[in-house]
Amino acid sequence: MRLAFDPGPRPRDIDPFLGEIPEALFDDRTFACCELAERYANDLALDLARRLGLEPGLSRGASAADLAGRLAFADSFRPALES
Repeated sequence: MRLAFDPGPRPRDIDPFLGEIPEALFDDRTFACCELAERYANDLALDLARRLGLEPGLSRGASAADLAGRLAFADSFRPALES
């Protein structure tokens, strides 16, 4: 089940990690955009895993080699499963 996107406010404890990057370049809107891009990538990866039939194997902790073998994926596909 997908949840509504709500990035919340930019955590202020990340400021020390920004170094010399001005706060104006990494404001709340930029933070929300980064969070939205991450959410999109995660949702896309989960949808692809479901469509490829990976969900049962992943839920039992199958390795990339096991998934590739059981689902008859080409060996060249294995690196994508490992990342």
